[in-house]
Amino acid sequence: MGSSTGFVKQGEQPVHLANDRPTGIEGSCLWKNGKYYYLAASLEHCCFGLQSTYRVVYDRSTNPRGPFVDKAGTNLLNGGGSELIVTHFPMIGPGNGFVYKGQPGKNRDIYAYHYYDGLNGGHARLSINYMQYTDDGWPYLY
Repeated sequence: MGSSTGFVKQGEQPVHLANDRPTGIEGSCLWKNGKYYYLAASLEHCCFGLQSTYRVVYDRSTNPRGPFVDKAGTNLLNGGGSELIVTHFPMIGPGNGFVYKGQPGKNRDIYAYHYYDGLNGGHARLSINYMQYTDDGWPYLY
């Protein structure tokens, strides 16, 4: 990718990291922590208010070009994806998030995402959670 344009460089081919799902895959986010690159993606259906089924899964790799695998070792190309955040009332259909890297040495990042508020008629909300990593390098939100 060209650093000044954000487009694929002439003569290069895009890298296929994930297969489409019957209900779609979008809102991806790639970040690095320690020796791993992480790829998060939003699955299912967005933008239906209280009927939204959006959820976020992630996989990791030691190479930004993949392969990306989940906690069970399943490749994202083959349906892999460990859950990062899912519906938990009153938060409906969370997704389309982004990781903001924290202070160096703090081992804490911030995950920003949207969801639909089950206590307020399904109005869209923007939220953040802190993100940390287990000793073996898997992220979790709190």
